[in-house]
Amino acid sequence: MDKRHTKPYKGMIFDIEDPHLDLDFKKYMNPGELTIFTMTNLKAGEYDIAIKCIVDCMFRIKWEESTELKMIVVFDEVHRLLEKYGGIGGYISLEKACREFRKWGIGVIMCSQVLADFKEAIAGNVLTDIQLNTKSLVDIGKVKEKYGPIYAQRVSRQGIAVGMIQHPRYNEGKPWFINFRPPYHNPHKISNEEMKMYKEFAAKLDSIEMRIEIMKREGKDVFDIELELKLAKDKLKQGRFRMAKIYIESLEKYFR
Repeated sequence: MDKRHTKPYKGMIFDIEDPHLDLDFKKYMNPGELTIFTMTNLKAGEYDIAIKCIVDCMFRIKWEESTELKMIVVFDEVHRLLEKYGGIGGYISLEKACREFRKWGIGVIMCSQVLADFKEAIAGNVLTDIQLNTKSLVDIGKVKEKYGPIYAQRVSRQGIAVGMIQHPRYNEGKPWFINFRPPYHNPHKISNEEMKMYKEFAAKLDSIEMRIEIMKREGKDVFDIELELKLAKDKLKQGRFRMAKIYIESLEKYFR
């Protein structure tokens, strides 16, 4: 990708503290936007509960079957769902997601440091396989068994950011190697201060939105307020905290 063609994506970040989630995923299906739920503060068993709740929330929605991709859900650190790390039912929920989500046009990406973390029920439903450099003898053995000794040697000797890709519809099903360039964006963790601002501003916007809904039911004209609310949300999704704060302070004046 030419650097001139790069662009940022709008998105919200929510810090999950209670694993018993109840989410309306259709609310987050905004084309071209990202929604990130951070679970770093959850313990091993709580992470398992959170994943189970997320999958259950998605199954409660009456999705229409679709051959087009509508949404991609990414699960990171899948190894935390394994029994040896405190997992109970989260991995089983992920298996259900792999079996069912595809028919609704929902893609699933699962990330873990070791390919062996994916049991056969999930591995059998994976269409695209990306294997970066590994020293895991189990992973090397799996590559050798599936694709032959040459590929097994290469996955253990390739440099940083070189990945083996395999998809049955490309290259006659044979793996090929890609050298991933470093991302143009900042790859480091968002600071605690910024996370605090996301949380604070998002809570204020939710409160304002609820008040606007009450005004609507009372038959009041809320066109200008809703427009300002949309602008405030957009600025927060772009990480432009100063502008978001200005809009929020302006909105709060309507309710004083």
